[in-house]
Parts: sequence; C-alpha cells; structure tokens
Amino acid sequence: MPLHSINFISCYDGFTLHDLVSYNGKHNEANGENNREYFTGEELPGRGLRDISWHGYRLDEPLWFDYGAQFLVYTLAGLTGDEEDVHVILNMSERTVDAPLPQIPGRKWHLALDTSRTGPDDILPRNQQSIFEGSSYLIARRTVAVFEARG
Repeated sequence: MPLHSINFISCYDGFTLHDLVSYNGKHNEANGENNREYFTGEELPGRGLRDISWHGYRLDEPLWFDYGAQFLVYTLAGLTGDEEDVHVILNMSERTVDAPLPQIPGRKWHLALDTSRTGPDDILPRNQQSIFEGSSYLIARRTVAVFEARG
C-alpha cells in the first residue's frame, strides 16, 4: 500500500511526514549562487558546454536502459574557462573498451588517473600529466580512468 511507502521513507530518511510533503520547490539559497542547481545538463553561460554530459560506448549515448551495462562515462565542465573539465570513464566490465573522448575547442586532455596501472603511476599529479593525443582511450577491464582538460 502507498501508506507503507510513506512510512518507510519517513523512517529511513529521518523525515517526518510533515517534512515529506512540505517541500515543493528547491531551496539552495545557502549555496550563495542565486539558488543555482548543478549537474542539470544545462549549458554553462560563456562556456558552450553542458555542466554534465553522460556517455556510454559512444559520446552522448548513455546506457540508461541497458540494465546489464557495466560501463558509464561522464564529462563535468569546469564552471569557468579557468577550471579544468573532467572526463570520467568507469569500466566495470570484463573486457577492454575503446572509449571516445569528447573534443573541447581550445583544450587538450591529460590523463590524471588510471586504476589499472601500478602505483605510483596510477595517480598522476598535475605536473606529471602529459597531453593525451588520442581521440579515444583504451581502458582496461574493471578500471576507472579520469582525464582533465586544460587550455
């Protein structure tokens, strides 16, 4: 019954029933940025990029409805042109995957992390990251890779 669902949410999340039905709008005023929400997929002013883009084996084609998918990629745009954009590849499958990298005008990708590498080469500080010249990255099975884009 729906009544049991509401009771479960109230117990599980610590909300009272009053809390559960009282919030009908966002309340992000405390973030100091005019109640802005992040990661909505909207284009950032002056950047020409969405704040987050979801991908699968191909750019802008996430595998939302493939319930057996073990592969997810996303790109987070820096809020300003001075901040790095971040591209995260999560390959939890048993196979190596050739994952495309988005092209961002005026920027080059730098590999920051690859969990298939042995330390200390798995996490690279900014001063040790070199420009990655390829348009895709061959990511090993059960691996997470993170790229940073800079101009």
